[in-house]
Amino acid sequence: MNKKGLFLENAVLYGITAFMIAVVSIFMIIIVGKFNDGIQATNTTLIDQEIKDISANQNSKFTNLDRAFGFLFLGFLIMSIIAARKLDEVQPLYIVFGILGLIAIGLFGMIVENIWSGFIVESNIASTTNSLVFIPFIMNNLLISLIVYVALVVIARLSRDVGGGI
Repeated sequence: MNKKGLFLENAVLYGITAFMIAVVSIFMIIIVGKFNDGIQATNTTLIDQEIKDISANQNSKFTNLDRAFGFLFLGFLIMSIIAARKLDEVQPLYIVFGILGLIAIGLFGMIVENIWSGFIVESNIASTTNSLVFIPFIMNNLLISLIVYVALVVIARLSRDVGGGI
């Protein structure tokens, strides 16, 4: 959030960033899984069992990207609320822009959710997203997530004390 309080720009950027991180994470999980499958299928005369165990262990670590996605969402929300509380003055049109922002973010969230719905139909991607928790939940509910984000930032911005404390 910048000094002028353009939270709408931040919400749109978060939606795009969330979509890109989700897509890249899913592709990384699929690629590493296929690589691990290739190593596990190789004859033990070419690759030792110890290397197969290490590869399987590393493959299981990539599901941590799902947890990182959830923590990024929560961290972004907290930092946006803190930044909204720290801005010095509230413009009178902020309430109007907040209401218009909810409408614009709603339209944007619906578009990204439709793109996500079409993306996860493919069988490899669907099987990968079924094993994850945070990425599918946030992306399937992106519209609600963005509206809650905008509403919380508007509430934090308008409920700020004159003294400027948190």
